[in-house]
Amino acid sequence: MRNRDFVDLRVASSILFEEALIRYRDTVAINHKGKDSEIIRINKMLADPISSYSLETLLPPVLIDYRDRRLAKVSAATVRRELDLISQIFSTAILDWQVPLRANPVKLIRRIPPAKERERRLRSNEEDRLRQYLAEGDRTADGTFTTGTRNPWVLPLFDLSIETSARRSELLTTLWSDVHFEERYIWKAETKNGSARAITLSKKALITLQNLKALHDDLAAKSAARNRPYTDMRVFKTTDNAVKKAFKRAIAKLEIQNLRWHDLRHEAISRAAKKIPHEVALSKFSGHKDPRQLRRYYHPDPSDLAEMLDA
Repeated sequence: MRNRDFVDLRVASSILFEEALIRYRDTVAINHKGKDSEIIRINKMLADPISSYSLETLLPPVLIDYRDRRLAKVSAATVRRELDLISQIFSTAILDWQVPLRANPVKLIRRIPPAKERERRLRSNEEDRLRQYLAEGDRTADGTFTTGTRNPWVLPLFDLSIETSARRSELLTTLWSDVHFEERYIWKAETKNGSARAITLSKKALITLQNLKALHDDLAAKSAARNRPYTDMRVFKTTDNAVKKAFKRAIAKLEIQNLRWHDLRHEAISRAAKKIPHEVALSKFSGHKDPRQLRRYYHPDPSDLAEMLDA
């Protein structure tokens, strides 16, 4: 106490991690852009034995046990995000809630190394097969779908993702007021990295949006004919979860291995790099703050590099 390094742990021992999880969920996470994912993780932790420890007894051995148990069930990337969230909760407790603790226990255990960067791109005829499957399928007389997907918004979203390199969340939250047809861009006032971004529209992207606008106007006209106001100004009138399910069904049905929706962003940037060789301009197209971040996404095929050498 004379050295002023004494920490009174009585407060920390009286607060269960369950209480900290709930407080963080209801007062902090709810204000984050990624709140939905954070809340899901927190709710899962609330059902885990880890929530019954106090902040004072949630020590590194307990976290190591939690880490190893979770690694047996889910991917390393998922566990790494969960541990990052726990670390953030402890930092919030120490800095914002002024709970006296010796240290953040997550910082005292070995971190899970990050996964290798993905280099997956569309191969062979995968794009054509996916486009064919994602097109609205045939129905039987009773309305049951026999082929394809029942969601008419997935295919144009797929096409725009490849043409623009935009993230799925950026496109799904786009309103018609964000689309500037004459200037050929979509304006996003806020994106994942916290900055505004203009999503450039190629000719193909522009045609896709014009077709979607015609569909939107048709829905609005039908609603007006029934004397009902049409207020849905979203470009894509579907949900993120619906798109995930449709895409998952498609790749399973087509037996396409190890392809994720986010890989379409890799594909788009790698294609654009053939036409936009300047790194700074390419970073404007992709929406990266730092051109060096493109290294995670730009994955040219060896044949692409050979063509550049011969140009």
